[in-house]
Amino acid sequence: WAWLPLVLLIAAKMEQVGGRNYLDLARTDNRLTRLPFFGGGVGHLLRYLHPLAINPASERGAQLWKLNFNATRGSSMAEREEEEEEEAGEERQVVASPDAQFNEVVALFGSEVWNINQDGIDILIEQRNVADARKFMEKVGFSYNVMIDDIESAIDETYVEVPAVEHPLDSVRNNSLPPGSLMSWRRYHDQADIQQFLQTLLETYSENVELIQIGVTRNKRPLEVIRVSNGNPDNWAVFVDAGLQARDWLSPAALTYAISKLTHLWGRPKVKGQGQRAEKAMRRIDWYFLPLANPDGYQYSRHTDRLESGCYGVNLDRNFEYGWGGTGSTSNPCKNLYRGAESFSEPESRALRSFLSGMREYLGAYVSLGGYGQAITYPWGDADYTARRAVLALRRLNQAEYSAGTSYRQKLARPGNSADWVQDRIGPQMVFNMFLKDQGRYGYLLPPHYIVESGEEVFEFMRTIAQQHNEMITQKTHLLMLLLMGLIAACLANELPSNLTQLDVNEIPQRYDEAQLWRIYNISEAMQHRVPVGQMLEQKFGGNIWKENSKDQLKAARSFLSAHRLDPQILSHNVQAMIDEELIGGIEATSMAHGSRTKKSARSSMHWKDYHDLDTIYSFMREIRSKFPNIVRLYTIGKTEQGRDLKVLRISENPRENKKVWIDGGIHAREWISPATVTFILYQLMSNWENQPAHIRGLTWYIMPVMNPDGYEYSRTTNRLWRKNRSKSRRAQCNGVDLNRNFDIGWNGYGSSTNPCSDTYRGSSPASELETRAVAEFWRSESTIWKRI
Repeated sequence: WAWLPLVLLIAAKMEQVGGRNYLDLARTDNRLTRLPFFGGGVGHLLRYLHPLAINPASERGAQLWKLNFNATRGSSMAEREEEEEEEAGEERQVVASPDAQFNEVVALFGSEVWNINQDGIDILIEQRNVADARKFMEKVGFSYNVMIDDIESAIDETYVEVPAVEHPLDSVRNNSLPPGSLMSWRRYHDQADIQQFLQTLLETYSENVELIQIGVTRNKRPLEVIRVSNGNPDNWAVFVDAGLQARDWLSPAALTYAISKLTHLWGRPKVKGQGQRAEKAMRRIDWYFLPLANPDGYQYSRHTDRLESGCYGVNLDRNFEYGWGGTGSTSNPCKNLYRGAESFSEPESRALRSFLSGMREYLGAYVSLGGYGQAITYPWGDADYTARRAVLALRRLNQAEYSAGTSYRQKLARPGNSADWVQDRIGPQMVFNMFLKDQGRYGYLLPPHYIVESGEEVFEFMRTIAQQHNEMITQKTHLLMLLLMGLIAACLANELPSNLTQLDVNEIPQRYDEAQLWRIYNISEAMQHRVPVGQMLEQKFGGNIWKENSKDQLKAARSFLSAHRLDPQILSHNVQAMIDEELIGGIEATSMAHGSRTKKSARSSMHWKDYHDLDTIYSFMREIRSKFPNIVRLYTIGKTEQGRDLKVLRISENPRENKKVWIDGGIHAREWISPATVTFILYQLMSNWENQPAHIRGLTWYIMPVMNPDGYEYSRTTNRLWRKNRSKSRRAQCNGVDLNRNFDIGWNGYGSSTNPCSDTYRGSSPASELETRAVAEFWRSESTIWKRI
């Protein structure tokens, strides 16, 4: 008798739909089938049969709009506005800017911003506001597109199961699921199905799979991480989570697909013609997966409120400590960006914090999957190469167009998100957010026939990370071998210094193991407000951005940049690694080209597979003069403070009449590419002089490959990042002047420094340096023959 009301209710429903069977019972008039999927049991069934029992939220008539960034007002609209201005006078409200228009539309009519991407802003317009919003858009002439004309119908589509005959499972996935698994990826599955899938993998692949419970939710649902590994304790670890946002059903589905493919291919023998197997690079990694980071919210979105409206719950991706409370989150519990009462207020974020903190010593990469926008972003750091490599790989996979860049540039402010916290506190080599399909057509309501395609994209991204890691290991091994070979070769050739114990402490090479290389975006806006970014960074945080040696300084520098709305990107976490790579790359290229590197000789051994010392460059210039004595003249225009020659090569068939071209390089010591480029120009010019066109031979060429010889040699032997010359200061312990701030025109202006320890120190007076005086005097001595080109 307890079931009688339910039976009667079903009968009533059947009568309402004209006797159709239960498969046709959907909440819309079309033939969508939600009812077969009762992963939540009776409660799930009641969600559709008796709305008053569960009170599910309805989005009937609501729409998803995309407000276009690149739209302009049409001429007819402008004409109509002029007419309205004449009629209405001051009563007519004029929207001042596109930003103001965006803000006004969102404030007046949008219940929520879904996404911000390169095309525009996706906002949800409730049914009661649709008509007024259309009128407003017509009034201001702003462009928009209706991406979803009925949100409730789109919600219904997410409950449909793709027929098996239309399912795009590839040949690798066919028959790969263990017996008993409920997962099909033809629909979005319940949390219980996902939990059962993980248990099935554990039972089937027990040698490689481990299931770890890292915590429980407020509703006592387990937070389960699945580990896939070959058991090697030296493995790198990669952690991937999904589903931090409850309404994002795609990322858990796509990740479970990728996990299933990885485990299936892991132990598969590599037999020709019998499909693929997991690459060796992927099997050298301990993979940790959290397919459902927010199980409570996920279940609630499935049974009660598909889009998470209401005044309870916390946005987990705004609940982490780094940047918590900033712009882009809210203190209003009724908003979807609610950050919680404090950072890590939620059991889910606390569980992630504890588990990831325990992986600090071996975590190599962290990836958080989510929807939507088709973007691969990273908080900061030198991850751009890997991100762009992944973008190309996804394009090759299925023509998917993903963008790549820093989180701020791609997605604007997301304070308190998990990726920023992991980057700041755990510090793995790579940290990414991967925002899956699509770019706004369906948004969070992507139909299930996209699951497999998205799962393949997640797997491809995992494969890219594994390949990148494998290449890094190979490069490090190669680097160590080359260093050892170089040391052995030096010993055999008796080229090691005999007075190692007598080296001057000031000549010991400086290392940059803790130094970072930053690129700062949006600097023009700060400059418009007269904020001297470079000078303030130099004064506040010491030296220059290359050398921030403590985490406290780095945090302070980031806070300073953030306060001025600047976007820092760390191009390298370890400048010394770049220096070592440059050195070993030169050794390797030279050894392949010449067998071994030689010390200086009377004749030049010039090539462009390595950076050369000053003696080799000058020998090359002498060689050019010897080959072309009739048209080439080699000048020594002065000497440096340390006694090195300043050399200029003149090439001309008619020096008195020809127009003149001056080319110099190496004015900044550390810019090795500059002398190398100038010498290559010289080589290209003279290797085929007789056949050069008349407009080339009709010029007089003055070429000075190294304007700063002392600094150049110092950067080669002692401090790779030295910029200035090596003149001694009478008033300070810091040596050197920036020669490119020492000429008289504009001397003492903005962009130079009076601080002798600054890299942009301009000197005590214009042309105070031997190098700049020598060049200026040479120009003056040749003034009678210089002509404007």
